[in-house]
Amino acid sequence: MTIKKQILTIKSPSRLHLGFYGMNNHHGYSYGSLGLAINYQPTIIAVSKSTDWSYNLPKRFVSPMSDYLKKNSIFQKFKINLISKPASHVGLGSGTQITLSIIRAIDLLCKLGLSHEEISKLSKRGKRSGTGIGLFYKGGLVVDACKKENHYPKMLLNLSFPKDWRVIVLNDSEVVGKSGKPEEIFFKDVKKISDNMSYKLSSILFRGVIPSIIYQDFDLFTKNIQDFQKTTHKYYLSNQKSLFASETIFKVIKYLSKNNVNGVGQSSWGPLSYIFTKSDDDAKKIINMIESKFNVYNNLSYEVVRVNNLGHNYKLT
Repeated sequence: MTIKKQILTIKSPSRLHLGFYGMNNHHGYSYGSLGLAINYQPTIIAVSKSTDWSYNLPKRFVSPMSDYLKKNSIFQKFKINLISKPASHVGLGSGTQITLSIIRAIDLLCKLGLSHEEISKLSKRGKRSGTGIGLFYKGGLVVDACKKENHYPKMLLNLSFPKDWRVIVLNDSEVVGKSGKPEEIFFKDVKKISDNMSYKLSSILFRGVIPSIIYQDFDLFTKNIQDFQKTTHKYYLSNQKSLFASETIFKVIKYLSKNNVNGVGQSSWGPLSYIFTKSDDDAKKIINMIESKFNVYNNLSYEVVRVNNLGHNYKLT
């Protein structure tokens, strides 16, 4: 009798990185960030036990778990099939979701019982921001507890996002966000800045953004998230003149702002950007405005998405 091979398929949401609120280490901790999980370009990976390692993605995503198994004298090998993932270097956090998904899938298949903290440490993610890790587990909006030297940033706060609110995500296919060495150099330099921006950003976040989500006050949420974006953008003036890396997206947002559209920003280095709306109907009205004015931009794409308030999920077949 042939025993059917079990395949574990794991799915995790993309994330919008909404910015850092504590870039320098005035109080012994640095960075501090907030992010939002969205149902857009999810990471989907199928993993099954095998007689040999095989995978259709770079080895660096598999190494954390293969090294762990070898170190602990666990000789099981796996076939890993990356079915879909977010676009790389656009601001969706693809690397963190891929790495965590693989570790979590193998943990489940081998019944290792790894804790969230053990999985996070194995992933070696969260060099600056812990939002991708928090959103993998919880979804919704995550605020991390800043970065302590030689530790990944742990989750400070997790909020469910109002179910009726929507996000319009915009992308420019001709622009790629910063990564690698240039990103490392930027953050090394910006951490040395001594100013009051961290205090202002913390105030907007904890006295504006967070309460407006709890009270489901959309108007105050969009006002505060936009104030947060405009303030945090000052860190990036040496690399990005406007709030948006994409000139096309900048033109779109500038036009919409003249028509009283608020709650806009860019995820991480972009170019992926976002517009918060109160409902599906409001989102459709904004899309109509974009299409009537900017239908000549073939490099511009946009989509209305929901927030993911659950985090990753999986199934065995």
